[in-house]
Amino acid sequence: MTWKRLLRQGRVARHATSAAELQSLRRLAARGLQDAAAAGLSPDGRFLLAYGAALALARMAIARAGWRVKGHGAHATTFEALVLAMGPVVRAEAIYFESCRQRRNMASYDAEGVVTDDDAHELVRRVRSFETRIVAWCAERG
Repeated sequence: MTWKRLLRQGRVARHATSAAELQSLRRLAARGLQDAAAAGLSPDGRFLLAYGAALALARMAIARAGWRVKGHGAHATTFEALVLAMGPVVRAEAIYFESCRQRRNMASYDAEGVVTDDDAHELVRRVRSFETRIVAWCAERG
């Protein structure tokens, strides 16, 4: 996949980001991770909150690269575009988060109990690590 192809398909648009937008996305991710740690939440609930944090962080990197995802299937496009924004060093994360997107859809729309405690814990752990990478990557670009 290339930016040109995603642009031609109407799945992305050029975008001039701002420090305020990037900070807002970072705060959104931090809130999702904080909420995912709240006592008494179901594994599904923790998973959904952590997934939202991953999505916000991916959008942060994409915005920093000068793009915005749009249109139908925006979540899936976000994880495709993440690799274009940051390069193959995030391919494993993008694949993992894409699999989480699919589970998130099941947990949101189809059935309850599709996520275990271990699944939710692993996603939170990986999003925290991803957050560190995204923040550093964005800072390197000014």
